[in-house]
Amino acid sequence: MALSKFGAAFRAARDKGEKTFEFPPGSGKMFTTRTKEDEQKDTDKRVMKAEEDRRANAPVTKAEIRDSYKPIMRDIIKEKAAKEREEQYGSGLKKGGVPKYKHGGSVRGDGIAKRGKTRGRMC
Repeated sequence: MALSKFGAAFRAARDKGEKTFEFPPGSGKMFTTRTKEDEQKDTDKRVMKAEEDRRANAPVTKAEIRDSYKPIMRDIIKEKAAKEREEQYGSGLKKGGVPKYKHGGSVRGDGIAKRGKTRGRMC
């Protein structure tokens, strides 16, 4: 398969060992000679380096270990509260709150009064 003009210029610059090349010549537009495989290798290296750094900086004291579990504990507490809410109000709730009226009455979620419910009488 024949290379395009860009492909030929890319291949020539890569074979010369250049990091960038100009295409079309004289236009001032610069391109790199890196391929997807080169980018993937660098990404893999960065990920491995970050993992090594994370392991090297792992918590050592009991206090550091306890602090590292705080986000996990926060999630556990939220799940427990959601379970209690479900037990108290039933499983028919959508995520995000408690019903305003447990029995009867229709309530809009956006706070706008529905027609016929705006008499202004005292309950």
